[in-house]
Amino acid sequence: ILGVASADGVVKFWTLEGMVSSASHSLFSYGPELPAAPGTDLAFDGDELFLADVGGLVTKWYVDGRSRIVGGTSPGIAIVAVAVDHPRGRIAHAEDVVGGRIMLRGVGEDTTVLGPLETQAYEVSDLAFFDDGRLVIGGKNVAGAALLEVRDSADPARVVAAYAHAWAGFTEGPAVTLVSELAVRPGHVAVATNAYAVSFDEAMNVTATSERLPLLSSRSIELTEHGLFAFVANVVDEHVEISVFDTANAHQLQSV
Repeated sequence: ILGVASADGVVKFWTLEGMVSSASHSLFSYGPELPAAPGTDLAFDGDELFLADVGGLVTKWYVDGRSRIVGGTSPGIAIVAVAVDHPRGRIAHAEDVVGGRIMLRGVGEDTTVLGPLETQAYEVSDLAFFDDGRLVIGGKNVAGAALLEVRDSADPARVVAAYAHAWAGFTEGPAVTLVSELAVRPGHVAVATNAYAVSFDEAMNVTATSERLPLLSSRSIELTEHGLFAFVANVVDEHVEISVFDTANAHQLQSV
């Protein structure tokens, strides 16, 4: 199943047989109700999708086009990231405010809400869960360095691993100052940044970087099932380019 949240607030689902549904919901605000709430981030949970939007809500969407609001915090403040912890029936989301106002929220029988989590992040840009429930936070700190934090599964207020560095010394290219998107697999974390793609082990040690061939404004990243290769989408001369690099060796393999 492929899910897309477009700038006009419409959510669409496709399977290999074609599009199966298309729907939108209203943007609620203190002023007039607008026709749709543009999405900012999405995360799949099986064949269901959690969508964060500019209105400050997280909505659960079903393939048939139905939806229901499952959370939110500050009306009118965009939620910039959402992640799903399926085994524990919870989500995490972050707002477009200093520190991200990161919340964990049960969306099953347990509706416990935790947060906001204290963090060294000045800006939060993405969230992800390991299979064991550890939350990974990506963004940048107040000094302008790219930041990663890994939180304990049972006690998300506790940081168990962290990394903060501008990566300015790798080459003469641009300094890395923001984690734009991250992907996790057991034993691996990979991040797309404003300049390079970088992979880490679970202790936040750098295992590989694409710095030999700067990606220039990486927008999206995904890891293969076992975390051995990362696929990175980046913008080059106004065109989207897909690059592949080996997370076990410090080099980029190819661009396609």
